[in-house]
Amino acid sequence: MGSAALSRYHTKGRALDQRYVRGGGPDLDADDFEALVAEQLRSEGGLIDLWETFSADTRGTPASYLVGTEVGYFDGQRLDVRHHADRADACADYIHRRTLEILEHRRLSQG
Repeated sequence: MGSAALSRYHTKGRALDQRYVRGGGPDLDADDFEALVAEQLRSEGGLIDLWETFSADTRGTPASYLVGTEVGYFDGQRLDVRHHADRADACADYIHRRTLEILEHRRLSQG
């Protein structure tokens, strides 16, 4: 990530994840987290295309990925792959995975 992009995620020396922890943040383990995100994505469909582009532009591994209705975790091979009925559900799953990776430094496994 370039320094310009990185600076967007820092404010006065506090990283995004530090502000998240201090502010309480959403309950990422709530059963309805993905459903609420998917509902919002359906109302603003253009966001799904943007998230898919973001996923395709992600060069680092290991990382979550989103391709159409498929979401998974890539670390030399595709892991924890899940196929969704529609792109909004898939995108919500991807956002959930990326949020956990970035803010809580953990990976969402799809049993």
